[in-house]
Amino acid sequence: MRLLIDSTVLSNFAYTDSIDVLVDTIGDPLLEDLETGAITTGEVESELEDGYEEGYDFLDNALKHLVPNDDVPPSEDHPIHVDYTFTKLPHTLSHEVFEQLDSGEATLLYTSIQYGEDLYESSLIENNAPVPVATDDQDACELAEEYDIPTLGSLSLLAESVKSGQISTDTADDWLESWIEGNGYWSPIDSIDEVL
Repeated sequence: MRLLIDSTVLSNFAYTDSIDVLVDTIGDPLLEDLETGAITTGEVESELEDGYEEGYDFLDNALKHLVPNDDVPPSEDHPIHVDYTFTKLPHTLSHEVFEQLDSGEATLLYTSIQYGEDLYESSLIENNAPVPVATDDQDACELAEEYDIPTLGSLSLLAESVKSGQISTDTADDWLESWIEGNGYWSPIDSIDEVL
């Protein structure tokens, strides 16, 4: 799958040093397939850098997986592509509903819409469906729904990691507990079994 990822999801997986599992769950970015790969935006990268500078050292686990610049393709060491195209929202989308979001989530939603249109115009997909976005931000999810942007959260991706056989339910539960207790993540469930 091709997936745009926000800082909260990256932060959770970075906290448990499991970005590699997240990337493997999404799909191999080294394939010549436009349907796979992890992507984020320059604004999300900035949010992660700001958090790291504020003392959240575990965010380095996410930052070290980002492609170092826009001219370099994803690699085994840097599997998450960073799209710097939309560092600011175009004026047409800078209206009130997008301004209620952090800049990271806002650029992810806009990039999702733009990617769908670009892939459709290039005849690489059959419709101009937006690219899915991974976010745990409630406001971003509500706005995504208005624009028909599919969303997944940290829990969905954790469950998919179990379903694909990459990790056990015990490991998923350990990571979920770490996210809640150590990273301040709010979860409606206590065990991944509740969503499998």
